[in-house]
Amino acid sequence: MKIDSFSLLSEMVDNSYESREFEASGYNWKLVLYPNGDKSRNGDGYISLYLVMADTTGFSPGWEINAIIKFFVFDQLQDKYLTIGDGSLRRFSAIKNKWGLSQMLSLSIFNNASNGYLIGDSCVFGVEVFVIKNEGKGEHFSMIKDPSGGTFTWEVQKFSELTEEFYYSQVYLAGRHQWKLKLFSNGEMKQRGKHLSLYLGLDDHTKFHAGWKLFVEFTLRH
Repeated sequence: MKIDSFSLLSEMVDNSYESREFEASGYNWKLVLYPNGDKSRNGDGYISLYLVMADTTGFSPGWEINAIIKFFVFDQLQDKYLTIGDGSLRRFSAIKNKWGLSQMLSLSIFNNASNGYLIGDSCVFGVEVFVIKNEGKGEHFSMIKDPSGGTFTWEVQKFSELTEEFYYSQVYLAGRHQWKLKLFSNGEMKQRGKHLSLYLGLDDHTKFHAGWKLFVEFTLRH
């Protein structure tokens, strides 16, 4: 964004000046320049510059776009750009569709022609935008300590008369998941006829996506 009459622009605009729309990484954007600083964000005495999503028509509710952005101002004496910003990932959304720097460059430095940023009342600002494409992949880890309903008691009636290979308890809720006990009254496989076999099973496992993991600390007692 080249400005040939910066002093006139500073006098004319009440607050900010918006660039025309431009496309980057498949989205439309605008640069918003505060030539006298964004006073609402402690930018008084500075050049303030922001990147704004210009067109979100057709975006789904709750949309988010992650982008790495870097702002720059052109040093006309050195014929190179001064890049400002750490290149952090910024999240644009319906709630916050503008990111930038309220204190991009102090006006005292900018207005000093020996620094090369404002020569003959002309200057150039810009931004680099790299959108990080979301492939819908992610991982979520959470931990529940001492969940409510963590203790379950199953009373088995007439144990000596049990004839089936195994039995299930009723389903119970603990730690936001549904569980059940599986009992082999005469033991399972190599333990058959030697030991009682008891297992804890997750009853609602079919609702999870492929690759899910659930770590559980539990104690079986009888």
